Amino acid sequence: GDATPPAGSISINSAAAYTNTTAATLILSATDGVGVTGRLTKENSTAPLATDAAWVAITSTASYSASVAFTLSAGDGVKTVYAWYKDGAAGAGNVSTPSVSDTITLDTTAPVNGTLTASPGNTQNVLSWSGFSDATSGLNATPYKLVFQTGSSPASCSVGTVLLAASSATTYTHTALINGTAYYYRVCATDNATNQSTGAINNATPVAAAVPLEVSATVDTTTVSTTYVLMDSMTLTPPAGN
Repeated sequence: GDATPPAGSISINSAAAYTNTTAATLILSATDGVGVTGRLTKENSTAPLATDAAWVAITSTASYSASVAFTLSAGDGVKTVYAWYKDGAAGAGNVSTPSVSDTITLDTTAPVNGTLTASPGNTQNVLSWSGFSDATSGLNATPYKLVFQTGSSPASCSVGTVLLAASSATTYTHTALINGTAYYYRVCATDNATNQSTGAINNATPVAAAVPLEVSATVDTTTVSTTYVLMDSMTLTPPAGN
C-alpha cells in the first residue's frame, strides 16, 4: 500500500509580512502520487489524525492548489498558520508530516501621533514634525502625508490639498502664500500594515518681513565758545553768625 504522505506548502496573503485585518487568504498547494484527498489548516501546531473531523475533503488529485479564506485569531502580533494534507479515503490515509506553515503580523492599531510645528515667514510657512511611532509593524519607510487648507484644520489626511504623500521627509517649506492668511495643516503617518494615524495639526499665518527704519539726521556744527575767567586770588567771607 501507499505509505508516502503528500508534500505541500502554504502562504498567507501571498507571503505578505503584515496585515491590518483578521480576514486572510491562504494559498495552498500539495502533491501526492496517489492523490491528495484532504487539507486541514489551523493556528495550532498539534498534528491532526487522519480521523480528525476538521479535515476538508478534496476531490482526489495528484496536484492540488487553491486559495481559501481563513480568519486569523484576534489580537495584534505574529500569527502562524499550519497546514496538513492527506491522501487516501476519508478517515484513513497518510498525513503530511511535519506540517508546513507561514507567519504574518497582524496590526490593527494606527500609529501614535507626533507633533507638528509651523513657523511663519514672509509669504511662506516652515513646517516640521517628529515623534510618530508604531509598536507592532513599525512605520512605513515613506510614512508621511501632509495636507493643508485655509479656514480650518483638515478633518483628516483624506481632505485638503496634498503637499506631501508617501514621503520620508520630516520638514516642508510651504511657499507662495498670501501674507495675513492663516494656513492649516495636518500630517499623518502610515505603518507597515497600512494603518494611518489620525494626524497632528497646526497652523501659521505668514507675515511680511519687518522693514528696517532708516533715520536721517542733520548735525549743526556751530562752534560754541566758553570763556573761563582766571583769578589770581579769591577771599571767601562766611555769612555773619557762622
